[in-house]
Amino acid sequence: MGVVSAAKIAAEAARVLKDEKKREAIIAIVLVPIFIVFMLISTLLYIVFAPLEDILGDNKDTVGLTELKSQVSIEYSDESNDDGSYTMDYEKTVIKSGKVDVTYYNQNDNPWKSMMYGTVRTIGISGCGPTSMAIVLSTFTGQEITPEITANWSFQHGYLVQGYSDGVPYAMSSHALIPALVDEYNLSCTGINKDKETAKRLYEALSEGKLVVAIMGPGHFTSGGHFIVLRGVTESGKILVADCASRQRTNREWDIETIINESKGSAGAGGPFWAISK
Repeated sequence: MGVVSAAKIAAEAARVLKDEKKREAIIAIVLVPIFIVFMLISTLLYIVFAPLEDILGDNKDTVGLTELKSQVSIEYSDESNDDGSYTMDYEKTVIKSGKVDVTYYNQNDNPWKSMMYGTVRTIGISGCGPTSMAIVLSTFTGQEITPEITANWSFQHGYLVQGYSDGVPYAMSSHALIPALVDEYNLSCTGINKDKETAKRLYEALSEGKLVVAIMGPGHFTSGGHFIVLRGVTESGKILVADCASRQRTNREWDIETIINESKGSAGAGGPFWAISK
């Protein structure tokens, strides 16, 4: 481009910029695409990071969020050891006080306390479902099926719901994980609903040497949702448990009314109790 042509272009540009209307038009032409790109990026970021409830809107349940939450155990840090004990390195522990000798795992023991359950939470914080099933599977198969094995299986087979809510990570184990892992290891499972026959059916199952996985709601065991294992019944009718988050609660005897009343009545997959046997 020659010097003369460049000078003409510069002069024309200066003249256009002096014209207020043309100047506003040029600014609009430049800014509108930038604004559109900005809005697209903002919308994308909101979809990725906003809580699911906000995306759905107030009181809307277009993807079954309410039903989803009733089918999972929302697991937060209240599952951590509440008995004042420090984190231990795992050593094989067998509880012999019930009808069945139970292989016990604690989700807060090393090495799995810090192992990831999915991608946002650890077994120590959110792994009560897989750890409870590790107790049951190891007891009945005689194999060493650790919380790491069951947590990885749960994640890989889609039984873990995870994400962020208001910037806080959450992990939720589907209630369907219990019968799914039972099938995987060729055991038998019978769901026990929460009704007037629940106490009778629990006593029968435990007296027959079955282990019963229970999903508990707020109360003595959790402030949210927590899986435990019912492992036996005493002569006086008290319930023995294997609580993978607390040795203290494991060593206590429990009234069956407490267990039933604090179990999740809205549980899915045949729960809130699952009687498991060989």
